[in-house]
Amino acid sequence: MAEESRAIGDPWGPITVRMLYGARREATAYERNRERLADLRDAGLRIKSHTLMVTLTMSLEGVIEAIERIDRAPDNAAGRAAYKALAISRNSSMDFIAQTIAGLDPLLVQLGTAARTSFAGHAALVRA
Repeated sequence: MAEESRAIGDPWGPITVRMLYGARREATAYERNRERLADLRDAGLRIKSHTLMVTLTMSLEGVIEAIERIDRAPDNAAGRAAYKALAISRNSSMDFIAQTIAGLDPLLVQLGTAARTSFAGHAALVRA
């Protein structure tokens, strides 16, 4: 949803940033409950799930760190140079998140099979 919000108004405005902070809170909740993955008997699925979350969390931290450093950059030549490098890092991390999310649907199908339930329509449920 943060990626979608970038297409409306300021790509790195307050709505996008709030969504990213919200995503970080969800990643923190995952981390607190990570041991529950052991309940998943399929080791390959367990590894894929954890790898996806680690990848997303690391990329998300990169985006948020770049945003915060951009906000602190001084308004001088050095600050403007830092801004350019940080903006590239921020955008690259966000692009990597978007690529990683593309692998979520197949993983949800596998998790649904293991749980004997369907996650079909999960994206529509989030927006409902």
